[in-house]
Amino acid sequence: MTAAALVYVVIVLFLIHEFEEMVMIAPWVRRQLRCGTASTRDHYFVHRFAGASPAVIVLMIGMEFFILSIVTITALVTGWYSLMIGFLIPYVLHLIGHITELFIYRSYTPSLLTSLVTLLPCIGVACALYVVSDATPVTVAASAGLMALLFALNFAIIRVLEPKARKWFQAYEHPAASQATER
Repeated sequence: MTAAALVYVVIVLFLIHEFEEMVMIAPWVRRQLRCGTASTRDHYFVHRFAGASPAVIVLMIGMEFFILSIVTITALVTGWYSLMIGFLIPYVLHLIGHITELFIYRSYTPSLLTSLVTLLPCIGVACALYVVSDATPVTVAASAGLMALLFALNFAIIRVLEPKARKWFQAYEHPAASQATER
């Protein structure tokens, strides 16, 4: 398989996993608020997204997809596939984090199933990209550091934008209520 084809596989694996998050986070949060265990009710997503519109969750995942899109285009145009491997390293750690939640909470959490399904293919694609490209340990380490920094920056931006997005979606959904509070 060519390096370019492997890059497209990364996009498919990413979308499979993120689709489960987009679909399952909101119902899972509502379920935990109703009948979750003490540990799952303390899960950061339950506190963060209680009452949030699914659109807010999709917007946040869309920001991750934006990063992947830039990485993909850059890798395909320049042939710098180390960047895609660098994306996969923190992404694989993200998948492992979801799998670890199974043992922490002793129940399903959003993205567990697709983390299990996509973990090994993501590792395989990263290894295959390393073999078929001109990646070196130094370029992969630099790319992984850059991607980890971008992900951290993305989470910081999300932390700031999420409450604003939540308010905007609520005002959009209920215009009469938002106009009444402005008066």
